[in-house]
Amino acid sequence: MSAGFTTRIWLTTTADVIPVAEQLFVDDGDRITCAGGAVAADLAGYIIERHLGQSWARKSLRILQMDNPRPAKRATAATGIGLSGE
Repeated sequence: MSAGFTTRIWLTTTADVIPVAEQLFVDDGDRITCAGGAVAADLAGYIIERHLGQSWARKSLRILQMDNPRPAKRATAATGIGLSGE
């Protein structure tokens, strides 16, 4: 199944959802979403920093062997893979 075919099916079944491929994770206020993988650790660092501060976030990420969480606005590696409904 090609990415374009899958994207078209997804877009027709989730008309009220706006896909975001140019960010690592999205915090829209009511929910926070991410693609998973290593980005889940970035998201965890973001949430810990928001609630407990930067030092707690950095300590948590050091346990996971990361220096700092990447910001949400950082582009994902797969930006531009046809999520415009093509």
